[in-house]
Amino acid sequence: MLLLKHTDIDECTGNPCQHGRCVNQDGGYKCTCSPGWTGQNCQQDVNECTRNPCSRGSCVNKAGSYQCTCPPGWTGQNCQFDIDECARNPCQHGRCVNKDGGYKCTCSPGWTGQNCQQDINECTRNPCQHGRCVNQGGGYKCTCSPGWTGQNCQQDIDECGKKPCQHGGTCWNQLGSYKCACSSGWIGRNCDSQIGKFKLMR
Repeated sequence: MLLLKHTDIDECTGNPCQHGRCVNQDGGYKCTCSPGWTGQNCQQDVNECTRNPCSRGSCVNKAGSYQCTCPPGWTGQNCQFDIDECARNPCQHGRCVNKDGGYKCTCSPGWTGQNCQQDINECTRNPCQHGRCVNQGGGYKCTCSPGWTGQNCQQDIDECGKKPCQHGGTCWNQLGSYKCACSSGWIGRNCDSQIGKFKLMR
């Protein structure tokens, strides 16, 4: 009896697997496909976007892969990582609070704007009661009229404390000023002129 010897053909020599590894088998072969490919010969691209891999943003299918286009504030292959915008110190005059997909600035007094970059003009609300307002970066300064003091020129200066009325005159403090009630024989704002001498000078 004649026995015929069976010889298996190695189909893998022809590289049938387009995107994968070929494993020869008796009477055939099998392809182990690379990620992103399917089909008998790994010739068919898998559309990964059908399983919605991008946590945020839009998915673009590519040959054997995919790519996520992330919205502002997010990063990572699947847009799964929040970007810490506070790391670049965006708040010029304030404190930065990181949030999902963004950030928020808590501005210091006297500043406003998304990045606390805009100086507030406090002088528009007329804070200086008896004086002139000068706007400054993050604040303001009052230049008080004579007779007034305080941050907002709201406090009357008691000029009588300096005893301006001479020769026994009585000082009366007034808002923003003072008045002297002179003793007999004296005149002038500070009771510093004798009546007789005043007449001789005239």
